[in-house]
Amino acid sequence: EVHMGHGYLVDQFLDKNVNDRKDKYGGSIENRIRFSVELLQSLTKKINAEKIMVRISPSRMMGGLYEWPDKEEMLKVLLKEFDKIGLRQLDVSCANSNYFETSGKIIRSIKSLWPHTLIGGASLTVEEAENEVESNYLDMVTWGRAILANPDFVKLIEKNLPLKKFDNTMRGRLF
Repeated sequence: EVHMGHGYLVDQFLDKNVNDRKDKYGGSIENRIRFSVELLQSLTKKINAEKIMVRISPSRMMGGLYEWPDKEEMLKVLLKEFDKIGLRQLDVSCANSNYFETSGKIIRSIKSLWPHTLIGGASLTVEEAENEVESNYLDMVTWGRAILANPDFVKLIEKNLPLKKFDNTMRGRLF
């Protein structure tokens, strides 16, 4: 998975509010996606594009709701380029936020633009996750924090038992 979200380096190139470059990597959407496209083109010379997953987070909680200022147009251009490169897996991650207020909205808006594998849902309950998959919004569901908080995650799900909520004191802990 190539992490292009959560305010990390690649996301900073994509984000109009952060990227104030005056060169070929700043300004227009086409310029701001250049770094991510070049990175993926370089990777696909060594790794089959279908084996590469990309994570983006155009909407997330960062001291309040934050979204790419031109997210609809950015997503149209970016996803078209991802498809041209041959990518087939996209993770829309808006971790530590309400799925339906962030990534759920993005997923619904891009479903027609991205006919390939779509992954998301970190904050979903099991029932909500099942509904998203059955409704064909998601192909797979992510649960990183829930798994960290519940090392017996699969058994708890199988037995329909409650999950412990993740809290920041669990970061970096080994079970």
